[in-house]
Amino acid sequence: MNCALCKQELPTNPNRRGVAHFECGHSFHLRCVLTHAFQFRTTCPSCNTVDELMPHLGSDRKVAIAATAAAARRRRILYPSAPQSAINRLWSSVTGSNQSLTLKQHVQRGTSIDDLKKLGFVPDDLVAEQVQWNTLVSKYKPSDILNFGVTWNIAVKLGVRPSGLKMFSWAQLRHVLSVSAHDLLRIDTSMKDLADLGITPVHLCDMGFDWQAMESMGASVETLKPLNISINDIKTYWKPTVAQYERCGFYDRQRLIKSGWDPDHVSRVLPDAGWRTNGRVKRSTLAF
Repeated sequence: MNCALCKQELPTNPNRRGVAHFECGHSFHLRCVLTHAFQFRTTCPSCNTVDELMPHLGSDRKVAIAATAAAARRRRILYPSAPQSAINRLWSSVTGSNQSLTLKQHVQRGTSIDDLKKLGFVPDDLVAEQVQWNTLVSKYKPSDILNFGVTWNIAVKLGVRPSGLKMFSWAQLRHVLSVSAHDLLRIDTSMKDLADLGITPVHLCDMGFDWQAMESMGASVETLKPLNISINDIKTYWKPTVAQYERCGFYDRQRLIKSGWDPDHVSRVLPDAGWRTNGRVKRSTLAF
């Protein structure tokens, strides 16, 4: 099979490196298609269709884009005030982007993540230019932010707060950003914040929240109720001691009623709080 553009034979090896494939099924030399596309023509040279079909350039295209982005970043770092070349000015006029803008300015304008990558920007540049986390999440979707390569450490440096995580799903928080209990405690997450994030008891345990951590965040009958955690969940997942139950107010009937718990059900689940202290015996039935 010959290339319809240069009339030379196409590679016949299985990998067919250096070959571009259009969705219509026609194939050409990669160098020929790039020359063809440079003239702003994206239709298949062998078809008369009016649809603009973008070619699949395979791994070669990915390598070329990565290399171009890396070169753009090096050039921007070494020559931050250098004038734009003719091709860059042409790119700017077509895409509406401007390589002379800082990343912070691009973020304010909402420049797409793909274009930021092509311009050579990386997540560390967000920290260097002091882009605020709230600004970032107001301009981009969670998937875009993660696709850019933002990690949890980068998010912390950008000033992430618990309220700025609401837009992320559990899978994104845990399995992409790898957020743990320690990470959330570092940004002063409260029990209310956990409730706002909709994190379940199973998720809390998966992230490493033990009862001591819950208490350090202010766990009590008042703050636990908005999390939709039942007394059975608490007993199953954390197994608090009698003293820990008492500190949270579970042996105080009035606090339970006021917070919306069923005191009779709670009293059946709680362990007997009988122990001897300073010659006095205290039992759960006395508090109820």
